[in-house]
Amino acid sequence: MSSIVNNLSIDHIDEISNIWIESIPYNIKSIIGKKIVKNYVEKFLKSERTLGTGLFNSNQLIGFVFFGNDTKIISRVLKDNLINIILSFFLYLIQFKFRKILNYFDVMIYLILSNLKKKKYKNSTELLIVAIKIDHQNKGLGTHLLKESFEKNKSYFNKFENLTVITLKSTPENIKFYEKNNFKVFDELYGRVYLSLNLPI
Repeated sequence: MSSIVNNLSIDHIDEISNIWIESIPYNIKSIIGKKIVKNYVEKFLKSERTLGTGLFNSNQLIGFVFFGNDTKIISRVLKDNLINIILSFFLYLIQFKFRKILNYFDVMIYLILSNLKKKKYKNSTELLIVAIKIDHQNKGLGTHLLKESFEKNKSYFNKFENLTVITLKSTPENIKFYEKNNFKVFDELYGRVYLSLNLPI
C-alpha cells in the first residue's frame, strides 16, 4: 500500500477541515460550519494530551484520526464561537432547514443525558473522530490508518487500559467498522453506541 501514516501538525488544519466537512456532513461541527471545525482542529492539534495521525498518499492528506480527551477543547471552542453557533441555528431556522435544526436539539439532549449519567472510563483514551476522503472510502484505508496509528504511537497507547469510541446507532456501517477492528459494544445512550478496545494492542 502506497499510503503512509504520520502524525499531524497545525500545517494540516485546512486539509483536515476539508475532509471533515466533506466526509461527515451530519457531524454537528460540520453543520455549524467550517469556522468552528477549523477552530476545534487548531486547538486539538495544539493540545499536548491529544494525538492526531493522518493518512497520506503522494504527500496529500486523504484521511485522519483523532485520539484523546477533548472536553476542555470543546469548552474553549464553545466559548470562542457561541455567537457563531447561535447565528447558524437561526440561519437554518429562517431557511426552514428543519433536519439541521433537529441535529442541534439532538446533540443538546444527548449532552444533558450523558452529563447526568456521568460515565467514567478508568484509565482510557477516546477515538474522537476518524475520516477518510469520500473518493478513497471502502478501500480498507480506515483500518490501515487505525493499525498504523497504534503501531507508530505505542508510547501514547501504552499509557491506557482501553480505547473508547462513541458512534451513532443510525450509522450501522460505522459500528461494523469498529467491530471489524476489535472494538466491542458495551453501552448505548440516546441513539449513541459506545464501543471499547482493550489496550495495549
